[in-house]
Amino acid sequence: MPASTDPPPRVARAIECALVFGLLPAVLAGVRASGRGVPVLLALALAALAAWLVLRRDLGFDRRELVRWEPRREALAWILARFALAAGLLAGGVLALEPQRWLELPRERPGLWALVMLLYPALSVVPQELIFRTFFFRRYAVLWGEGRGAILPSALAFAWAHVVFLSWPSIVLTALGGWILARTYERTRSLPLVALEHALYGALVFTIGLGRHFYAPP
Repeated sequence: MPASTDPPPRVARAIECALVFGLLPAVLAGVRASGRGVPVLLALALAALAAWLVLRRDLGFDRRELVRWEPRREALAWILARFALAAGLLAGGVLALEPQRWLELPRERPGLWALVMLLYPALSVVPQELIFRTFFFRRYAVLWGEGRGAILPSALAFAWAHVVFLSWPSIVLTALGGWILARTYERTRSLPLVALEHALYGALVFTIGLGRHFYAPP
């Protein structure tokens, strides 16, 4: 008898999505709010491993998305143009609202800043993009499709995950950033390219003085 090609039940997949991307971040935020540490990087690594294992067993998933690097010039141009605009707005915001935070990390702890610049892409960016773009788009396509319909849910899930930092600016900024990154992924289907874009924004945030909104002590 041939294997069933019916899509997975929408209700079951919706419940899974709500538990993983809705309840779990809320639980971790509650733990941190109680005064206990949250091993964010460890949790992120385990979640990324689980996402990769699920994708590996998905026979319909195009694994080339994990390594594809074929950016068109126009895609790179848009990425750099958006980043330049965002950099100007965010830098201006920090200088206007919290000038004492300007370049806080590189000024006060240059060694730590250099370490963040070096390790952040591999330890944080790639796992996040695997989870919130590659996995999210594929796993929950039954709910809203793998195209433009997945952009907003992906951005909202990405923003809500940052509730663990107990900082409303991190949620607002990642909602906007998540929408940008989800659009890039939807257009290119390239994990490396969207990870590059994410790394640019992350480096900017930790450089200009917004890093405290994206850090949780273990």
